[in-house]
Amino acid sequence: MTRISWIASYPKSGNTWLRSMLTAYIGGAPAESLRGLQQLIPDIHPMIAEGGVPPWDDDGSYLVKTHFLPDVPLLRLYRDLSRKAVYIVRNPRDVLLSSLRMMHISRDDTAACRRIAEGFIAHESFFADRGRIGIGSWTENLKAWSSPDIVRRSFPDIEILTVRYEDMRGDPVGEFTEIVKFLELGRPVRDRDIQLAVDGSTIDRMREMEKKDKAGRKPPPVTRWAGKEPGNAFSFIGEGKQGQSLAFMGQDIEDAYRERLRDGSEFAALAARFGYDH
Repeated sequence: MTRISWIASYPKSGNTWLRSMLTAYIGGAPAESLRGLQQLIPDIHPMIAEGGVPPWDDDGSYLVKTHFLPDVPLLRLYRDLSRKAVYIVRNPRDVLLSSLRMMHISRDDTAACRRIAEGFIAHESFFADRGRIGIGSWTENLKAWSSPDIVRRSFPDIEILTVRYEDMRGDPVGEFTEIVKFLELGRPVRDRDIQLAVDGSTIDRMREMEKKDKAGRKPPPVTRWAGKEPGNAFSFIGEGKQGQSLAFMGQDIEDAYRERLRDGSEFAALAARFGYDH
């Protein structure tokens, strides 16, 4: 029977970084490019765009990246096949700011930044159609994947490990060791293999991987939700910053965000639970 382990997160929360470490650990060497991650730990979203889905009818074991909520109809294929999920949560401040780069929006474009920030503060999402695309808001995504009683409605036999991006940055060796042990990848956990995976997935190393992907490629077209700058001017791999202020868009944006952290909402409660209430 197929066994699926999900590497899940809300977008811009460190999923690609963890996939890079896991690829290096499993393969014995870092990937040469970001596209190389797709071979060992496929991202379900481009798979779907290309007309494919992860296997569900063989005897293999697979790690699969997803931003989907666990109850989206497509994932029903994996109801009885899903065994584990690692969920990465990141400070929503930094998720928001990282999304600007994904959308090719410069921080110098204050009006565009404010528009995205105001939407995120109001709806906890930078996707206007978050419900239709099956990702949900930051709150919905985190609650669904980090709550065993909720996620097991979709995957009855699943075990869940929730990790904070900030803890991974603070102690990548220790946190990655716990993740590898949890995933039970079929071989003894050795310190040297862990260190190789961490060293092969630094920000500088991953930016080099991204450059190889971009070499000779035309910039992607401007989409309906992206800014006007050429895509190659923006790095998909960020700087890993933490706890950033929103005040560069205007103090009113920072104040509005802080008010959301105090408004008694589910967003505020989850932010406090994971240490993001400031």
